[in-house]
Amino acid sequence: MITFIIENSYNGILSAIFYSYSNKIKPQNIVTETHQIGFFEKFITIQTNIENANRVDDKIHNILSPLNYKHLLNAIKSNNENKHFIIFKYIVKIFDSKKDVSNNFSDEDIFLYNRLVSPIFLEVHRFLGFIRFQKTADGIYYSAFNPDNDIAELILPHFIKRYKSMPFILHDIKHDIIIGYNNGKYKVVKEKIPIMKANGDEVSKLFKKYYQAIYIPERKNLKQMLNYMPKRYHKFMPEKNELL
Repeated sequence: MITFIIENSYNGILSAIFYSYSNKIKPQNIVTETHQIGFFEKFITIQTNIENANRVDDKIHNILSPLNYKHLLNAIKSNNENKHFIIFKYIVKIFDSKKDVSNNFSDEDIFLYNRLVSPIFLEVHRFLGFIRFQKTADGIYYSAFNPDNDIAELILPHFIKRYKSMPFILHDIKHDIIIGYNNGKYKVVKEKIPIMKANGDEVSKLFKKYYQAIYIPERKNLKQMLNYMPKRYHKFMPEKNELL
């Protein structure tokens, strides 16, 4: 059994693709760190090579549709522990078929890849509606959230466009990612910090006031509410107590 050890990145996977085809070696698994070696297991460490990765990427870009190429670039953000090997096998299928086979769900490798990608963009869609900013004592608008997948940079453009004149911080507490935005510029920092405290600002009050205005007690349907607004999102939503 041959296992590739690669860097945890899109270029790391592409470098593994280049190595695999160049040396005619097909791995049975791909990991990003060493683990206990089995008796019949052989590890090959693949160093990330940007030049080789770019050559592979150019070929992928020429085969995939713009949408499917975009999905591939973001597939590495999945929380699936087997994502590297799933993405690797998907790219191999593309190269072997010499066409975009992303919709061939009867193929197990393509099916598993789509199961990996779909939750990322579903979660992006949900958090665009569930992110809540609250003003801190420093006057910065802050939002903590806890996504399954590494989606902070995927939701960032939406909030830059919406709040382009407002300094804000997006804090992914699960992946320890902090994105600070101010005056048209942003910075991504990977660091574990405590959740910042809100200042009881007007934004939170407006959310509560809005939901109070549209809430009709006689038509309360708790099951439907939880379908639209699952409990896992409630921690950082100031209006939840007005509804539930």
